[in-house]
Amino acid sequence: MTRVLVLATAVLGACGTDDPVIPPATSTPTHSAGFPVTITRTGGVAGFQDSISVQADGTVLARSRQGEVRCTLDPAALDALREGAAPIRDTDSPTPHSSVTADRMEVLLGAGTGTASITDPRVAPAVPVVNRLLAEVTGPASGRTLCT
Repeated sequence: MTRVLVLATAVLGACGTDDPVIPPATSTPTHSAGFPVTITRTGGVAGFQDSISVQADGTVLARSRQGEVRCTLDPAALDALREGAAPIRDTDSPTPHSSVTADRMEVLLGAGTGTASITDPRVAPAVPVVNRLLAEVTGPASGRTLCT
């Protein structure tokens, strides 16, 4: 059920629905996130090819079909992203899906040399940030509130 909820949140967030609330960091991770933290979105009906790199100071570099965006991530969003990325270990990689479809969209969160799908429950604190950040860097600059 948790995976379905996280996946639904990820898909809806990527479609431009109401911005999800960025919750405050809830704990102090025992392991710090490896920076840069990366976000990649590929596939889907629209054929996404988006990549975002977030530095430890909140500096963001995003590349998509819309071009290149540089901005600075809101401190609360950076904390949530840091908390969500902290459980990712350098040896982590997402589990391949048993079924492949032509319109499958995949969103991955990377920290250090490890990568996890945003459907991985360990990265749940980062999901609202990932969804909003993807929407903001591929949308008009006037609509950016999370990354300015």
